[in-house]
Amino acid sequence: MRRSAAIVLFAGLLSACGSAGGGAPDASGIRGTVVAGPQCPVVTEQSPCPDEPVDGAGIEVYRDGILVATGTSDDDGRFEIELEPGTYEVHPVPPSDVGMFAKPVNVTVVDGSFAPVDLVVDTGIR
Repeated sequence: MRRSAAIVLFAGLLSACGSAGGGAPDASGIRGTVVAGPQCPVVTEQSPCPDEPVDGAGIEVYRDGILVATGTSDDDGRFEIELEPGTYEVHPVPPSDVGMFAKPVNVTVVDGSFAPVDLVVDTGIR
């Protein structure tokens, strides 16, 4: 009884992994960070005041003007969204902080890889 259960489990694991040289293509999509800046009104060499990661920023992905995927940045500002190959417009959606603005970024996803996307949220500090 145990041996047959082990064989069934092993067969299930093999099928979940897919077949070598065929089957589903490798995952593809976008991977990147969301940062907010500037963080200080004056930036100098002695006080560079780098941009900071944005936790909880929404990410909206559009293809031909249609929303096709969403995601959220983690506490380090990182995100990853699986997408089919193609060209997309990625919109960062800042957390509810008033006055923040973010421009969309165009990106092309190639089969089997993740395109890097760095999104910058403008804090409005000048």
